[in-house]
Amino acid sequence: MATSSPRLLVIGGTSFVGRALIELALERGYRVTMFNRGITNPGLFPDVDARVGDRDGGLAALGDDTWDFVVDTCGYVPRVVRQSAELLQGRVGWYSLVSSLAVYADFSERGANEDAPLAPAPDPATEDVAAHYGPLKAECERVVADLHPGASTMTRCSIIVGPNDPTNRFVYWIARAAEGGVMLAPGDPTQTVQFVDVRDLAVWLLDSAADGVAGAFNLAGPHEPLTMQAFLRMCADVTGSDVRFDWRDDEFLLAQGLVPYFMPPMWVPMDGPMVGLAECDSSRAVAAGLRFRSSADTIRDTYDWWEAEAIDEPLAWPRSEEERVLRA
Repeated sequence: MATSSPRLLVIGGTSFVGRALIELALERGYRVTMFNRGITNPGLFPDVDARVGDRDGGLAALGDDTWDFVVDTCGYVPRVVRQSAELLQGRVGWYSLVSSLAVYADFSERGANEDAPLAPAPDPATEDVAAHYGPLKAECERVVADLHPGASTMTRCSIIVGPNDPTNRFVYWIARAAEGGVMLAPGDPTQTVQFVDVRDLAVWLLDSAADGVAGAFNLAGPHEPLTMQAFLRMCADVTGSDVRFDWRDDEFLLAQGLVPYFMPPMWVPMDGPMVGLAECDSSRAVAAGLRFRSSADTIRDTYDWWEAEAIDEPLAWPRSEEERVLRA
């Protein structure tokens, strides 16, 4: 790590990834500039240099300043990412893009590493992120690599979890286990689950930039394989619940119209076109310094945040759907 106080530019909001990144950077004494639309948690970091604008055609607030590192937390459309990547040529020492495992072309095999083929570029006129998320992300990576050759890091994340997660995908399992009763347990108990704690992601983003770790890296933890059965048991133990798990196999769940990875969250059938999402290879990032905290700590901290905030949002998978499947 640099001994002086590096200047960091964070492109993106302050709800989750950006928030964890800025918190860590301030702890480390970085001089932080954040660029976003000023909509989410606008008063969260009152002492941080806040530049308000829109990354699509509204970058004027960045002026002609320079930074040691930039972390782009919200690059989804290549045309838009190109605007910031071009503007910052010669003005940042390192460009880090938060990407996704969705960039890979095929998930039918387990153990995909960074050398696996990427999704082909979509039609240049296509900017429908919901329909073409992975291919667009892959093209965003290509844009950054072309404009910042040898001075950029592409961080391909599995599901990002932890405190302040706005998606409720991960906390669904914890909060549901805490309720007790009979709970649907999806698929094969030995199937693995993967995720990365947002705080571990923040450490990686700062360290990899400061150390000049170039290239693409998978971030899919934990260090040791974690089965769905062990994960659910941790959720019960951390919350002190006496929940009882009712396991339903993949074939049954698919017959009920459930959607792998989304309904319920993180469920991946043992066989099929998405099996690789449950077992990607992060050894390259680990060799470069990545460290994952324990799954139990992530579960505990996420649950403590959920309870402390008394969040009243609906969980990522409706209870009515769970009950429907359990009755089937």
